[in-house]
Amino acid sequence: MNYKELKEKNKERLALQAKIETLRSVAESTTKNFSKAPSRSSAKQKSENIDELIILSEEYDELNKFIEQQKKILLTTYEGNCIYQHLFCGRSWRLIAQRIGNKRSKDAIRKMCHNFSW
Repeated sequence: MNYKELKEKNKERLALQAKIETLRSVAESTTKNFSKAPSRSSAKQKSENIDELIILSEEYDELNKFIEQQKKILLTTYEGNCIYQHLFCGRSWRLIAQRIGNKRSKDAIRKMCHNFSW
């Protein structure tokens, strides 16, 4: 695993999270709009949305579990800690370089993290 791979996995996780939120809001609005007994087509659509929501939730849970394991691994190393701060805490390379000290530039920190693999 390296920086780019973890970054892609995190993007994938965030995209799944957005899809899940969208499906939940659609499901909630569909339920609120039922003033009478639902038609067969709307009931079928709601059922399909719920099935898709379940599948996406399972995928999200697996991906989230994987990323949480990677976070724990990252925090055990100097380079990994820098990657953690950048990807998951939203800190800039410049801020990370300032916090670390050692007179390293933001570019040196970024390159170190991009080249690090675990």
